[in-house]
Amino acid sequence: MGQSCSSPTTPYSRPYYVYCSFPLTRMILRNVRSFKPVSAISLREAVSVFLSEGKMDDLVLLLRLGAEVNGRLAVSAEERDPEEWAGMPGWWALSASASGHGSGPHRHYREAALHLAAKRGGARAVERLIACGAYTEVKTPNGRTPLMLASARGSIEAVLSLLKGAAVVNSTGKFGETALLAASRGGYTGTVRVLLKWEAEVDAAGYRGMTPLLCASQNGHAETVHVLLAADADVDARSASQTALMLASSAGHVGVVKILLKWTEEDGKEGEGWWTREPMKSCLLSCVGVPTVFRRVSEPHIDVNATNESGETALHLAASAEVVRLLVAKGASLAATCNRGRTALFSASCRGNPEVVRALVAEGMDVNGRLNRGFSALMFASEYGKDDVVETLVDIGADVDARDTMGRTACIWAAERGNCTTVRTLAARGADVNAADRTGKTALIWACRAPWGPVATMRTVMALVEAGGEVNVCDSYGKTVLMCAAEREEAGESLLPIIEFLLERGAGVNDRDIDKKTALIRAVESGRRERVAVVKALLKAGADVHAADRWGNTAVGCAVAKGHTDTVRVIRQKIGWTFPPWLTVCVATRPAE
Repeated sequence: MGQSCSSPTTPYSRPYYVYCSFPLTRMILRNVRSFKPVSAISLREAVSVFLSEGKMDDLVLLLRLGAEVNGRLAVSAEERDPEEWAGMPGWWALSASASGHGSGPHRHYREAALHLAAKRGGARAVERLIACGAYTEVKTPNGRTPLMLASARGSIEAVLSLLKGAAVVNSTGKFGETALLAASRGGYTGTVRVLLKWEAEVDAAGYRGMTPLLCASQNGHAETVHVLLAADADVDARSASQTALMLASSAGHVGVVKILLKWTEEDGKEGEGWWTREPMKSCLLSCVGVPTVFRRVSEPHIDVNATNESGETALHLAASAEVVRLLVAKGASLAATCNRGRTALFSASCRGNPEVVRALVAEGMDVNGRLNRGFSALMFASEYGKDDVVETLVDIGADVDARDTMGRTACIWAAERGNCTTVRTLAARGADVNAADRTGKTALIWACRAPWGPVATMRTVMALVEAGGEVNVCDSYGKTVLMCAAEREEAGESLLPIIEFLLERGAGVNDRDIDKKTALIRAVESGRRERVAVVKALLKAGADVHAADRWGNTAVGCAVAKGHTDTVRVIRQKIGWTFPPWLTVCVATRPAE
């Protein structure tokens, strides 16, 4: 090739190869040398067949033909394993879920054949691929190696094959993920032991400082926690200010909590405790005839009163009664408060855990203890609508009519939040539904003032009235329950059931507040929207259309000022007289605000 022809110069008399000759450039040579007769697609299919059916003939043939063992192929969303995104940030995992639709940073997700063999536990396939030149450190888009994928599924055989094939045991992914971290998250104790034997870094931290011990504690893998502690894992390591004890307590993993607390008491027994990993010391012991048994070299210490960034201790986060008893027995402070000034009893009441509440009170916490503003645990539980906790607190001695610094009771807090079931629970336990705060507002008034929508308000009002709530009570400003309901911001049609219910129960339609305003005036002047349905209901109940407030404003005057033409027409039809021409023009032409 590349030689000129000495035969006749006519084009048809020249040899064929002369017309096909071309220079061998560097690019051509590079492409020829990198050419693989077997594509990565065919190799992946052969690996999949071997893993599912156990037939290795096709795989061996393709490898001998020179398959592209390190080629990475795009993998569809259906073929990916959800475990691939474990330990990743939330925004990264969310974008991964959308990658199948061509968006997000994972739309070009690719895997090599070794990834497939590793995550499906095919040790023989792993060994064969490595022997044919597969790169053990090939990574997925999020930085995971085949060793991490095999460790995340607890495949000890595949892990050993990869380690023997020169896989880096402490290789990290995009967010600090390691093989030991992946195995600890899944609780694969055997895999953890293998990785530790190959000198995996026991305290290597992943995303947000999550170490293998923290992962195992959070997921409740007690045996894995024991192995990691024995390998000298840092028991005081933190992830987002949370220790292993906090994570285990918040998840209610009693077994893990027992191991973490018991570890401080064990003496240096053979094969247990905090081990020394000094090779020189082990060598010297062997020379003098002493068995090289790892022994504890320092006494570990777990601070049961350690706090996170919110000031909460493990006792604040405890999710079960057994965890509470274990922590208190080890010296957890019952008086410890978080940054908001809440004790463990208040935290448990907010979360709605009656079992923990009962255990804390049994351990000596004051069920009627108060915060700075006089809040009690019962008020917190009532405000958040935790009916089970409310019943538990009342059963163990909580004062159902206790007041905070503003004079509000638990029933008032429940009504203000629109928790009708909590109101019924408190009323059934003897709560005074007519108790008023320092401004004279009762639970019924607070229920009508609450901005939780007409449906929740209606249910709460009905619960209070059925429990004996007084509908004609007024606050220190003279506002009645009917006035508070009439001046709500909702449309008139949605308020109509509340108004009609209060009127049926005897609410005074012409009662006045300190400004001499009636419910009709309040309904007309409040808000931007007309409340024609409410006005009609009040007029039907006998509302005085001529009543004026202390400034001389009547309901019709307020309607004209607001530009509510429909309201003006309703009032005109009620009283049966016509307006002067100038007022008619004003009403007809004034735009609504």
